[in-house]
Amino acid sequence: MIYTRSDSKVKSLQNLKSMVAMCNTELRLDLFPEDEADVTAFLNQQFYKFKK
Repeated sequence: MIYTRSDSKVKSLQNLKSMVAMCNTELRLDLFPEDEADVTAFLNQQFYKFKK
């Protein structure tokens, strides 16, 4: 539900990439860049469906 709400701050694939990177940093997840890309791809495929 948080990914599909009408007031989502994520409006583009670039916004999604930035949000994943910010979450990685703020939550100190220590994800590698390829892991961030995988998370972004999964969220986009399952929820956002932005064009590449």
